Amino acid sequence: MDLDTSLILHFLDLEDPKKQAEFLQAHCKELTDKFLVSAAVSLDYVETGEDLESRCQDLIRYLNTKGKYESGRR
Repeated sequence: MDLDTSLILHFLDLEDPKKQAEFLQAHCKELTDKFLVSAAVSLDYVETGEDLESRCQDLIRYLNTKGKYESGRR
């Protein structure tokens, strides 16, 4: 299994948006286009950034917002 696949599977195993955001922050420098597309699709998130860094940061903001508003629903 390659690193990309391993990272994707680990990310998908995390169900809490805050934990997903922490994972992205910890691995942002090593994430690829394939990973970010897979993560965005799994979250029904539409990417708008152009470079990997901005796409990663946008996804982190999305997850933090999602976590903030969904934390009271559980």
